[in-house]
Amino acid sequence: MHITNQEQLKRQKRKLSILFTIILFAVVTGLQIIFLMGRYIDYSNREIQSLENEVFPRHKQMQNIMTENMPPMPMFGKEGRGRRLKGGNVILYNHAQNNIVASSLGDEELTNELVQELLKQPSNQGSLFYNKSRFLFVKDEILSGNQSFFLMPVQMGIPDIVRDILLFILFFGVLSILFYRVIYWFVGKIFLPIEENIQDMEQFIFNAGHELKTPLSVIKSHLQLALAKKQYQKPIDESVKEIDKMNTLLDALVNISVIHQETQKETIDISQEVEYIISQYNQHAKKNKIIVTVENIDSCNVIANREHLHMLVSNLLSNAIKYNKPGGKIHITIASGELHIKDTGVGISAKDTEKVFDRFYQVGNVRNQEGFGIGLALVKKIVDMYGWKIELISKENIGTTFIIRFI
Repeated sequence: MHITNQEQLKRQKRKLSILFTIILFAVVTGLQIIFLMGRYIDYSNREIQSLENEVFPRHKQMQNIMTENMPPMPMFGKEGRGRRLKGGNVILYNHAQNNIVASSLGDEELTNELVQELLKQPSNQGSLFYNKSRFLFVKDEILSGNQSFFLMPVQMGIPDIVRDILLFILFFGVLSILFYRVIYWFVGKIFLPIEENIQDMEQFIFNAGHELKTPLSVIKSHLQLALAKKQYQKPIDESVKEIDKMNTLLDALVNISVIHQETQKETIDISQEVEYIISQYNQHAKKNKIIVTVENIDSCNVIANREHLHMLVSNLLSNAIKYNKPGGKIHITIASGELHIKDTGVGISAKDTEKVFDRFYQVGNVRNQEGFGIGLALVKKIVDMYGWKIELISKENIGTTFIIRFI
């Protein structure tokens, strides 16, 4: 199956968009994991500090705050996993934070379990993992055997972190679909000039092949006719004309392809250059009975390559002569940094005005004329390269005006 350049480019855009989305997903997920872990560590540290800040300043006064026969109450564990005291004396640290619980009964089952567990795995961090839960404590109070000590369950644990990460991955995974569409749109915008260049290149190759094939076919016919009739002079002359046309086409193609290459620039007086070009085309205009008039030629300097400026003006003047009517006129003015070339030729229809600057495009009413449709494409490239402006005003069967704004 044949895959066109456009299809290949579309595939590459999809691959690039998917790659960008995956990279974005991985980076954001990694940052989120780092943030959550950092938050967990910071939260634990703040819990420990909070416990110490609350307990030590009031430790002495709280040792004597006792209540008798308190009802069973949950302490230490996760939600749904709490253990209840069987009764007895309980220290309620009412003046501390609500999430701090305490017991002074060394013979309590839960207290003994926690203390025994702490003695098995002493911690320097003031925390204890027990029964799938983590507890913070004032370690000196417990390890010293003091009958008054405090424990506080950590509000954020590893399972909470894992849950948050999984929820984030699920949420961001769904959001990545939207990101993919946005990234694909941006990639499409970036690739748009390349896509247009590929389309332009394909059309260029097709048109160039067609334009070159025509004179080659004519040359072949002339040579075959010469061999058949044994008369060579006329077929040779016609073949030379066709070869000259091919050479002209190739020169134009080369000019378009190298127009953006670095060239020597200089300060040029547009009025002098235009007058020089007009003198070159005077004979051609007289041959076609075209009257060329020049008015208001003001001095105007630009920094450009002289050959580029020559190609620009020559193409416009050549077209004004070629597509003019017998006995027609061409009026040229240079004023306020603008070059106006106005003719009384066949004109250009409104539907063709946007396309005349395309390579190989010829408007319907001039296709019987000699030419390849490259001149105006070359003009547009030169204008764009120097940041000048070009305006086309035309009416069919009335004439055309090209305006070049240099400043």
